[in-house]
Amino acid sequence: MENWKPVVGYESRYYVSDLGRVKTFNYRKNPFICKQEKINSGYNRVSLSANNKQKRILVHVLVCQSFLEHKQNRTLKVIDHFDNNKQNNSLNNLRIISNRDNVIKDRKKGITGENNIRMMKGKFQVRFEIDKKTKHFGCYVTIEEAIFIRDGVVKKLQEDFKKHLN
Repeated sequence: MENWKPVVGYESRYYVSDLGRVKTFNYRKNPFICKQEKINSGYNRVSLSANNKQKRILVHVLVCQSFLEHKQNRTLKVIDHFDNNKQNNSLNNLRIISNRDNVIKDRKKGITGENNIRMMKGKFQVRFEIDKKTKHFGCYVTIEEAIFIRDGVVKKLQEDFKKHLN
């Protein structure tokens, strides 16, 4: 069963459902489902109006504001789609997480969790960006080997940097 709650800031005019649909009571006598527009980023948005002012708002934001009492703050908390489908705005596909967790979640499978080490064809590759160029320091069978090499490269780079300061 679809549940409806008032849209925050438009309580008497618009309602949003836990399935990601928006309904208006603002137009004529019969309420109807608002048309959603897909924008270039892949998200859906709707146009809401009140007091002769029109505002376009992302549908997943409306769902989270009404059902999860989310207050937008992009630097700290963001809305995450579990299935990474920006069109699926149902409540059970949305959650509020930190911006950092959202970035980590969306990283590709080649990430190992170690700085300057990534998976490459089943091996651990050590690489650094030096002078705006990517420098590779080999591929290793175990993560421990890659960490050892990486730490050695870091130490060497730090020594070289100190020489330039003197």
